[in-house]
Formats: sequence, C-alpha cells, structure tokens
Amino acid sequence: MSEYMIEHQNLTAQVYEILKIKILRGELRPGQKLAQDELAEMLGVSRTPLLSALYKLENEMLLRSLPRRGFVVRQLSWDDLIHVYDLRLRLEPLGAAEAAVKASQAEIDELVAISNEFESHADADWDGEVRVADYRFHMQIMKMSGNQILHSIVSSFNLMLTANLEGLFKSPQRSAEQHRSIIRAIRSNDGRRAEQAMHFHIEESREEIVRRKEQDEEGAH
Repeated sequence: MSEYMIEHQNLTAQVYEILKIKILRGELRPGQKLAQDELAEMLGVSRTPLLSALYKLENEMLLRSLPRRGFVVRQLSWDDLIHVYDLRLRLEPLGAAEAAVKASQAEIDELVAISNEFESHADADWDGEVRVADYRFHMQIMKMSGNQILHSIVSSFNLMLTANLEGLFKSPQRSAEQHRSIIRAIRSNDGRRAEQAMHFHIEESREEIVRRKEQDEEGAH
C-alpha cells in the first residue's frame, strides 16, 4: 500500500470521527441535508475523503443518501428507536455485569471521571456535551467488560449514538443518578446488581419512547 493511500485512509477516519461527533452533539440534526461543498471547505479536505466518510456513516445507519439530494442525517421513527433500545437492553446489561467482574481500578476511575463530566455539563445545560459524555460513559463500560466482541458490536453499529440522535429521553439529573448506581455496583464487583442497574437505566428510556409514540398516534386520530 502506498504512503498516499495510508494518508488518505487516515484523513477519511478523521473526517468520519468529526462528523460523528457533530451528529452526536446535535450540530447536524435528524433530517438535515449535508452541504458537501461547505463541509469539505470547513474541514479543509477534498470531496474524496469526505465522500468516503459519508458512505461509512450511511453504512452505520447515521446518514441516508437520497437520489438527487445527497446525504441527510437519518431520522428514526419511534419504532426504529424502540428496536435500538431493545438491542441495548440485551447487550449493555451483559457488558455492565462483566465490567463488575473484570474492570481495573484505573478503568473505574476513568468511568467516574466521565460521569463527573456528564454531571458538570448537565449543570451547565450543555446539551451537546451531555450527549457526548453519555456516549462515552456507556462505551467505557463496554470496554471495561473485556468482551471485545460485545464492544465491537455496540461500537460498530453505533447503538449508543443512534439511541441519542433525538437527545436523551429522561432528564440528565435522572440519568446521572442512575449512572452513579451503575458505578456503585461495578465498584462492588457485583455483576448481578450492575446488570440490573443498567437494565433499569435503559428500560426507563425505552418506556418513555413508547409513551411518546402512543401520544403521537393519539394526536394523529
């Protein structure tokens, strides 16, 4: 492989990460059309690495390409979100249970630092940074599980990022309280309690999505 190809791949990866964070922060919102020329100029890249990054984000269901319209940020239906949360309910409690058994003290310290960031951003009412910290909190637990296949599934399909496309489905203060419960269980090496705490945390958001879906359906009649 040539040096040019390595540089191009690195550039695509950098553009991909920047766009992913912009979607996570809500700077690129569901349904928004992406102006490719403006993005290329803003990022200081040609259209080639930009298009590679956009197609990667499309493959991960964060963007959609529409004929003659280009790329738009994917807008999920209530049913789509319920399906995402159903997957999270099966995967993330397993990760929390394994993290309680396998996590090192350094990893737990990092989790606490991320949780503190989440609360700090919530207190400052920085919605975009709250979403980023929430994403990092959950991905840190998947990493702490020591289960590389689990981490790869959650990461590769951007389950956490997709779940937050429309923002959090509970108050940040409520989330912070539940994050602390998860941390306490992991610190205590109590896999069963960590699993239950994570399940409750995700299930509550899923129930809120179902409630909002039912409200929309009632309003349509």
